[in-house]
Amino acid sequence: MHSFSRPSTLFESIRKPPYDCGLGKRRFQRTDCLVAIRYEVKGHEFRDTLRNISEGGGYLQTFRAFSVGEEIALQVPQDHKEKAAGNVVWVGPEGIGLKFRVPDRALMQKLVPGQERHKEGTNIVKKEARQMGKIKQKKLRWEPAAGEGPAKYKLYWSENGALDYASSFVEVGSVTQIILPDDIPSFPRIAGNLELGVSAVNQAGNESDITRISAYFDFTVPEAPKSLVVEDL
Repeated sequence: MHSFSRPSTLFESIRKPPYDCGLGKRRFQRTDCLVAIRYEVKGHEFRDTLRNISEGGGYLQTFRAFSVGEEIALQVPQDHKEKAAGNVVWVGPEGIGLKFRVPDRALMQKLVPGQERHKEGTNIVKKEARQMGKIKQKKLRWEPAAGEGPAKYKLYWSENGALDYASSFVEVGSVTQIILPDDIPSFPRIAGNLELGVSAVNQAGNESDITRISAYFDFTVPEAPKSLVVEDL
């Protein structure tokens, strides 16, 4: 088991992953929501809760067991015959990340009807389900595991420092970098020290030791100013 030499960064260099499942290069802004939705995986229909959405993907809260790469089809509420096709790009203990095969703004509006848009001049104003502050993101990256064939990775984290295989985790596929906290909706949005770890999983399902790093995160937002007033001079 190897430890990182510096507590604030992972590696100075990074190789291109075998394929990009979209975690490190998010093109579309996510919008929080809370929508019960039906979907199909391997011919079986389920019903769970969509927690955020964009033109390119979303976060589905579920405790069902799925795997990275599985095909998924979400039922479109306004058209019961239409389905939004995509794939599972990461798996966590409380949900899965989705990437749509074809990004589509109109499809996003159908999946989450409450996300209304209207034009004011040349600007598009978006009505979000829940307003949030702006959080400064952090990039977490690592070098690919040595060996034959592409490895898949798990990201672990612990708030009390005792990180092990029983800690909270998500499966992030074959990517070697992620953006926190946006790519991992279940990641704790706290101010404090966290211990993170990354392990590799081979095609047989065997898991490596966990490579660890301790770092300080502040994903909290300050209170907004109040009582704006416009006065004549």
